[in-house]
Amino acid sequence: MDQDRQREAIASFASTIRKLEKACNTMDIHHSSIAVAKQRLEASRIGLAVIQDPSKVAYSYAELSIARDILSALLPTIIRSRDSLGNAKPQHTLLERRIRSLELAIGLLDEILGENRL
Repeated sequence: MDQDRQREAIASFASTIRKLEKACNTMDIHHSSIAVAKQRLEASRIGLAVIQDPSKVAYSYAELSIARDILSALLPTIIRSRDSLGNAKPQHTLLERRIRSLELAIGLLDEILGENRL
């Protein structure tokens, strides 16, 4: 994995994690259901760990598999959001980075899960 792509992905996941933590705190204060946000937060943390160092991931096969499924389910929504924006908008660039980061994490998770299936 190229270092520029890794740095971009780490920054993207760190931003996503901060936003999800804030959302969970806000939802908790307002007594909203936060189950989905917490699942996405944990999946994002796993995605970040995999990007930082795939050889040192300390999660179970089940946790990695669930994270992969959650991150994969986010992709179509983010792609639709990106496609609905004009190319010149800053959100478009952020969504492009998020898509690349998710694709990288999903690919790495696939590699790890494939190795553990044997």
